[in-house]
Amino acid sequence: MAWWKKGNQPNMKEINSAQDFVNAITNAGEKLVLVSFYSVGCRSCKALHPKICQIAADNPEIEVLKVNVHENNALCRSLNVNILPFFHFYRGGEGRIDAFSCSLTKINKLRAAVSKYKTGQVALPAPGPVMPVGSRKDLLMMPALSAGAS
Repeated sequence: MAWWKKGNQPNMKEINSAQDFVNAITNAGEKLVLVSFYSVGCRSCKALHPKICQIAADNPEIEVLKVNVHENNALCRSLNVNILPFFHFYRGGEGRIDAFSCSLTKINKLRAAVSKYKTGQVALPAPGPVMPVGSRKDLLMMPALSAGAS
């Protein structure tokens, strides 16, 4: 089994399109949503995956979305994902509340952010435009990439 499919928890979902991304965040309501951007060839992503699965298991009240950057290239570009592994945090009407890169050596930064944001604390706005995802019509207007595109 591929590493990015092992250990997934019930509160983890693979995102397959911009519409899927918008729907998942919108349907989460006021739950905290952790978005993990990864690439199958990224060694740091592979090393972090079991830790992300454990965070999901330890925090069943949050949603964890997994976004493969190669299969969702246009979406990732529009969200300013330029380095991997990369994480976004969203909550309901607040939109994106934080975004940062994290490696295995900095896993405590990710754990601390989950603990902080699931209790309702919000950081300073993350870089880039901060607006509710449901109002991001541009995410839905992106051209789909062909299956063989890289």
